[in-house]
Amino acid sequence: MSDRIKISFDGGTSLTKIIYQVFKNDRKGKIYHATWQPEVLKLMEAPRANNFSANAGWVQLSPKKAKEYYAVGKRAKNLGMNSSIRRLKYEGFVPKILAAVGDIVAKFELTERIDVDLYSLLPYSEYENRQALEKALRQALRAYWYGGKKIRASLDNYCCYPEGLGIALEIRRRLSKPVWSKKKIGILIFGYRNTSWLVFEDGVFSQTASATTSYGFWHLLDFAASSIPGVSREEIQDAIYSETVEYIDRKQQKRFKRLETKINWKRLVKETNSEAINSCIAKTEKALNNGKLQYWELLSNLLYEVQAPTVDTIYYAGGSGLFIRDKLVSYCSEEKIPLVSSLELEQITSDVKILPPLSQVLDLSQIELQSFTSQNLELRYKDNWFLFTNITNYHDQYFANQPTKELVSTG
Repeated sequence: MSDRIKISFDGGTSLTKIIYQVFKNDRKGKIYHATWQPEVLKLMEAPRANNFSANAGWVQLSPKKAKEYYAVGKRAKNLGMNSSIRRLKYEGFVPKILAAVGDIVAKFELTERIDVDLYSLLPYSEYENRQALEKALRQALRAYWYGGKKIRASLDNYCCYPEGLGIALEIRRRLSKPVWSKKKIGILIFGYRNTSWLVFEDGVFSQTASATTSYGFWHLLDFAASSIPGVSREEIQDAIYSETVEYIDRKQQKRFKRLETKINWKRLVKETNSEAINSCIAKTEKALNNGKLQYWELLSNLLYEVQAPTVDTIYYAGGSGLFIRDKLVSYCSEEKIPLVSSLELEQITSDVKILPPLSQVLDLSQIELQSFTSQNLELRYKDNWFLFTNITNYHDQYFANQPTKELVSTG
């Protein structure tokens, strides 16, 4: 029997994010995750033999006319490739997915012939390309080389959905069917390259009310970078991190924690003089705030164009959502629209069993958890994670494997 991999794939412009299960020797696999640099570079010629056999990052396709070579992730980054905001997201999917499968095969020492179940997300504006993408994937997976090793894979199941559908499936799961079928729900997905808006009315996806724009997070970074001498968009992106901050709600008399996005200002400062450093940090902070205001102008125009105030509730997800949260909260407060982050879906009263956060399911070490948090991966993975759990019915597998808690009599 062939080994099997189930992969939920989000080939983001800022980060490639993968959730997967490995079924080896017919045993149910645990959940793993992987993140890669988003870059893909098509090579004009084969990489050197000693590089090509060094495993991760080299993909060789064998189309009928000629061989094709790609550097993926860190390999492409090291060759000077930067992720392009002008390139359609789906265009780099094939080599990225081949590299993901190849990396898993190498890591778990799987058989040369494997079966693959693949679930992926695309911006709504690129969703129409899903059939062409499936055809290209099926052809490429049949036989290719990764790090010098030949891999043969069969794409048994393939599902491609608009970004935001994972969030929608989880909301539907948690709401009762009568409630879901009567609601008009808006879902905002903040991406690096795009911002997508999906609408579900009376339980049905509304194509006419949904939209994708190019108002991605890169706009904010470019607005800010234009006012900071010698600093690029990529440098600002690299200086952004997230951490969990504890607050005290004095009215409720309780403590609560919230994930927040912060910036390591010193990473953006080129000066070495202490006085100049402080002055530069102040100017940099002002530039970021101005960039945020300009970016919000774009997003508020989008919300006006899609008639956001007509929905019953707005749900939002995506890594840059934290960066713009205060503006979004003010907007929804003025428009009297309930606003819910994908990190706050527990607000939905539900009779179904709810999985713990992905970071807990992954059973990360303390060091891994710190990295997971600093990269804001809990939020950035939400759409992908919910897609995987709902399409594969992972809830049933997870709770079936949990130990049963017995009642113990004390009297």
